[in-house]
Amino acid sequence: MFKDYYAILEVTQNATFEEIRKAYKKQSKKWHPDKNIGKDVTSIMQDINEAYDVLKDFYKRQEYDVWYSKFQAERKVDTAASLAYEKWFEENFAEYFRSQPKKAKSFWNFSVKISVGVALYIAYRLCKWIYNMQ
Repeated sequence: MFKDYYAILEVTQNATFEEIRKAYKKQSKKWHPDKNIGKDVTSIMQDINEAYDVLKDFYKRQEYDVWYSKFQAERKVDTAASLAYEKWFEENFAEYFRSQPKKAKSFWNFSVKISVGVALYIAYRLCKWIYNMQ
């Protein structure tokens, strides 16, 4: 799974090395196990250290930025697709879920809509997977 190191350190993509170093120190102090007694912050500290190790090295950071731009583009596509799917879901199912118990809806009609919705979503994910394989 892709990790957004810039978000972990709370810096922008065009942050300088000095800004990254300061952000690393700030996050390390904030999530240090001695300051968070009783909480398991091991994975958070590992992510912070991993992010700093990559972003402090010029060559690792350049390689990471290539993957980061792909991640950003995919996230924009996912957001647009999610919004379209939410709109479609709202148009087709909102009336069913908001209806009063007195207004009986046909279960068959509802199950067909769900089947079509699931099929469309699976087709969308399959197309996205195929596109990413190229």
